[in-house]
Amino acid sequence: MQDQPALDRESMSDEEIAELIVSQAYVAERRRTRGPLPRWLGPTMRALPKVLAIVTVANGLIGLLAVISPWLRMAFGEAATQPLYTAYSFICPQRDSHTWFIGDVPMAMEQRMVAMYVAFGVAGLAYMLWDRFRRPLPTWAALLAIAPALIDVALSTAEIRPSTEISRLWTGTIGSLGIVFWAYPRFDAQLRIVQERVAILRRRVAES
Repeated sequence: MQDQPALDRESMSDEEIAELIVSQAYVAERRRTRGPLPRWLGPTMRALPKVLAIVTVANGLIGLLAVISPWLRMAFGEAATQPLYTAYSFICPQRDSHTWFIGDVPMAMEQRMVAMYVAFGVAGLAYMLWDRFRRPLPTWAALLAIAPALIDVALSTAEIRPSTEISRLWTGTIGSLGIVFWAYPRFDAQLRIVQERVAILRRRVAES
């Protein structure tokens, strides 16, 4: 920054001098406390735009791996694939009555969870590839999409009406679509706000 021309304090009143001193002290304090930006800010700002892609790929792979798990078990044996099934047991209880079978071998996840994770991956991919899917889903619509799965689970748990293969499939799929198209656009909107604020901070630090 260029030096400001020297002020003739002799021509200033005591009040003006006092205001000048306070102003200069304020500016000096702001510069001192502002300091350099934290080191973690750069890596964080580079990582945040990749979050949705990572989440989408992870969800899609979880769903896909659950679908092909029976073929993996038939190819490599039960002992070799048991760690995979054990890992999936932390996601859902793996009840035979709620699970698809391929060649008399169960998938690693129940039907509703398979539908949800596959839908998470497909919907996330559609969001990232096509602008038409980036319009934020209203909150009421997202709740409406999630409600059937919650109702289906509640009725089944209360033994009022058992869930079926079809009900688990469509309620899981619709619920995941609602979550993705509600959450992804809002994440991107907040990310843009953060990026703008960080850009402002960087300009201020560069100017100080």
